[in-house]
Amino acid sequence: MYLTTNESRDSLSLVINTSGTNNFSSGSVIIFSGENGSDLSVGSAGGNAGVINWSATNLFNTKNIIFEGLGGSSTLAGVNGGNGGILQLNYRGLDGYKITPGFEDRVYLTGGWNLTGTQTGINGSIIYKKSLLCSPKRDADINDDGVINGDDRLKITGNYNNASGNSGYNESYDANCDGNLNVEDLARVGFEYRRGTV
Repeated sequence: MYLTTNESRDSLSLVINTSGTNNFSSGSVIIFSGENGSDLSVGSAGGNAGVINWSATNLFNTKNIIFEGLGGSSTLAGVNGGNGGILQLNYRGLDGYKITPGFEDRVYLTGGWNLTGTQTGINGSIIYKKSLLCSPKRDADINDDGVINGDDRLKITGNYNNASGNSGYNESYDANCDGNLNVEDLARVGFEYRRGTV
């Protein structure tokens, strides 16, 4: 899927709201990159990548999908390349690899280059937003980084035995939605440990 660009070569942005489980065929690609500058006349600036804000009411499967939000490269002397895009995933459950801009082979949010071939555009970023609704249960990705690992366990143990209303209680850490940070939340993390990684 390609997002169109405006007259400034910037990619348009898109808000997507989906229901059910989000599954994609292998190699699915969503492109929201800015256009490169034109070589005609004196050249032109590269466009900025867009913003994808995707909300899923159930499991969001990122294993088969490629997100490409590159900043366009400039062909105009003294002008920076465009900025990389913003990818925000709002999810109830996240199934896939931890996706960090610039370091994984399925998410490209790199800033564009200038006329001399130097990257001058700002890299984009990924934002994970876990739903705090409790029906049927919260995602066990406690620290909201897209992967379940020891960092999630430490968030719970560092606030262990705190209940709703205490200063050490954090609603997003309460995986089983019982108002307490306890062994049941640790068990949820344990059962799903390393989900989201290769």
